[in-house]
Parts: sequence; structure tokens; C-alpha cells
Amino acid sequence: FRRVGGTMAKILLKGITGLVKDETFPIEAGQNITVGRSRSCEISIKSCNAYTLMSPEARDRDEGLLTVSRKHLKIKFSKPDSIEIEDLSSNGTFLDGKRVDKMVIADLQSKPYELRLGRRETFRMEFSAS
Repeated sequence: FRRVGGTMAKILLKGITGLVKDETFPIEAGQNITVGRSRSCEISIKSCNAYTLMSPEARDRDEGLLTVSRKHLKIKFSKPDSIEIEDLSSNGTFLDGKRVDKMVIADLQSKPYELRLGRRETFRMEFSAS
């Protein structure tokens, strides 16, 4: 794990729309994580408060999650200037509105990004050195 200025570097995924709204998921430097609707993902949409508050019938239909794949994307956080995002889905992963196949972000420390899964699950992805 790489420290920046004596503190542990991390990425924060802050939910802004969809079932992830008002949820925050930290990703530590050195981690490789998957995000999706499967509970086997390190960040599962099904662990969000809004999902757990849905009726059992709505959960059975995966209501609200139809455009999020079981394993939707992979984030590899090697170091602050090398964050790799790989789309694993059929409905798309979008970074600032542009579809991602495989991408390395080199400037997360200078500006946050908007990361959208499918049609509506959207995160603000930002760097944190705390």
C-alpha cells in the first residue's frame, strides 16, 4: 500500500443516483475489487440500504438493478496515478458519460469523476489521502 503525505491513499465511491445514493465505499490502494449486483462482489449493490428496504417481491425481481450486471466492473487501484477500470457488463460502464471498455485514470488526484453502471447507478469517484 502506498502512502501519500504520510496517510493511506484511497478512492471513495460516493453514490449519487439509484440504489447506491448516499452510500460511500472506500477502496484502499493496492486493492482490486469488483462491483455489481452479485453478493460475491466486494461492492454489491444488494448491500445498499435502499435495496434492503425494498419489498421481498421487488428484490426477487431485482427491481432497479436490471441494467447492473452480476459482476459489472473491476477497479484495480495500484497507486494514486494508476487506477484501472474494466467493464465486465453487457449494459455498459460510463466514466463522465463516455463508455469504458478498459481504461487507466492517471489524474484522479486532480479531479473527481462520475462513474455510472448501466442506466442509473451512479457514483462520484474521488481520491482521498486520509
